[in-house]
Order: sequence, then C-alpha cells, then structure tokens
Amino acid sequence: MSKIKIFGFFLSAIFLILSIYSLDFRHIAQSFRSADYRFVFVSIILFLLSNVIRSMLWGKLLGKINISHFRLFFHLMLGLMANNIFPARLGEFVRAYSVGSEAHISRTRVFSSIIIERILDVVWLFIFVLSAFFLHGISMWPIYIARFTFGLLVLVFLFFFFFFKLREKCIDLLLLIVPQSIRARLEVNLKFYSSMLISGFESLSIQDMLIAILLSFFSWVMWIFFLKTSLLIFHLNLTWLQTILLAGVINLGVMIPSAPGYIGTFQFVTIKGLSLFNIDPNTAFSFSILFHSLWYIPTTIIGILSMFYLGENIFVRDVKKIKQDI
Repeated sequence: MSKIKIFGFFLSAIFLILSIYSLDFRHIAQSFRSADYRFVFVSIILFLLSNVIRSMLWGKLLGKINISHFRLFFHLMLGLMANNIFPARLGEFVRAYSVGSEAHISRTRVFSSIIIERILDVVWLFIFVLSAFFLHGISMWPIYIARFTFGLLVLVFLFFFFFFKLREKCIDLLLLIVPQSIRARLEVNLKFYSSMLISGFESLSIQDMLIAILLSFFSWVMWIFFLKTSLLIFHLNLTWLQTILLAGVINLGVMIPSAPGYIGTFQFVTIKGLSLFNIDPNTAFSFSILFHSLWYIPTTIIGILSMFYLGENIFVRDVKKIKQDI
C-alpha cells in the first residue's frame, strides 16, 4: 500500500476519533428515535437526480460518442461505487476505463473530461463558501475562510489563464519548489495531466462549455436540495444560504486524503460545518451518519448493479492496471 493511501486511512481514523470524542451516545440514540424518516425517500431521489444531471454534464464534456446518456449514468455510478470501496479515488479511473472500453475511444480523452468536470465542481464549491459573506450571526472564522476562498478563486482563474498561455513556464516554475527526489516523476505527471486538460478544453466549443457550466450548476443545485431535505429528517431547518455554505464546507472538506467512502472525514467536516450554526455535536454526528448513508448506500448498490449491467468486473480486474492504462 502506498504512503498516500496509508496517510488517507490514518487521517480518516484521526477524524473519526475527533468526531466521536466526548459525545453522548444516549443523546445520539434519541436523535435517531425522534428523526422524521418520511424525508428519506425524497432525499435519495434528489441525490439520484443530481447524478442524472451529472451524467448529462459528462456526456457534454465527452462530445459525440456512441453511448447513450442512460448508459453513461450507469458508468458514472460504477465510478462512484468504486470510490466507495477503493482508496485513492480510483473510481475516476474506473469510469474512464469503462467508458473508453465501451465507446472505443481514448481513455485519456475520457479522463480529461473527468478532470474538467472536477474543476467545475471546485469552482462552484468555492463560490458556495463565499455565501458566508451574506450570513449574519455566525462566528468570524467562516468569514475568514470565505475571504481566503475568494483569494484562492482569483488565483485559480489567474493560474488557468497563464497556464493556457505559458504552460511549459508554469510547470518549470512549479518544479522549482519541489524536492529534487520527486521532481522528475512529478514533471512527467504534470506534463501528462496538463496535456489531457488542455486537449479536453480545446475539444469544447464556447457553447458546449457554457452548457457544461450550467449543467454543473444545476447538478449542485439538486445536491443542495438533497442536503436541505436530509437536514429536515433531524428537524434542522437551516436557511438556504446556510445550506449552501454547508454544502461547500462538506464537499471541499472531503477532498483531503481519506479512507474509501470518506469514512471519518465526512463525519468530521459535517459536524464542524453544522457547528457554524450552533447545532449540538450529538445531533450533528447523528445527521452525519444518516446523511452519509443516504448517498453511500444507493451509489454502492446501483454501482454494483451497474457493474453487472455494463458487463464490467472490477472486483477481479487489477484496479491498479486500470490506472496505468489511462
């Protein structure tokens, strides 16, 4: 197991311990007993609709391929399932491999579309965190995070502007601050992924890119509805601005290395996000467990069914080889 994977498991364990430390488990049990489970079905439907829109976004980024949006949805769910059970976000490589194999197109081209999809995600999540500027009655540190995020968002746009203009010089400058021991390997990876990224963007017209941005936005809007409805299960009636901020905090937080399925990390960032609105840690932990289940269980079940439907066999195939073949 690589050092990064070990580090991810270690962080997940630490975050899980921090999440359950000093909790009152009788209070947690009471939270589950008093929950309104009528919203569970609606929440799951909203989550799946979010991924239906995401599959449409992915189709737009891929361009013309001989795979229907219906099948593309199952390829997406296959990748999400793989992220739940494999470390190091290998699900992204799995869905790139499966689509490339079925459509008989370059897996590198498919993976470049996934990179663009994730860049759009990060930009929207940064924007969601900026909602802290418009909230009243919360502590100052979310405002500090929003200020930092705004600065980071500006840097991201500047980086991509100069990167597309001066790619080689940007890579050379970045390598100057990297230790010599990993510089050669990192240079190969940077040039490889940057070439994929540029080729992915160059294959899109202005109109396609605008449609992709809108689809990404609507996918996240549906995810926010999913979060809002799930909060009602535990009688947590947050405002829409608070829910948007919480969505940004949770999804940016789980991007750090972790065990498969973000176990531990998800609980920690959800509890910390809800603490902004003075939600009791016991109730917040209860919510984090149920909310985690509301997306983890459907994606895993549908992903396994997708594996059989698509004729994939990722439990037998060497997943490391998939990554190497991209």
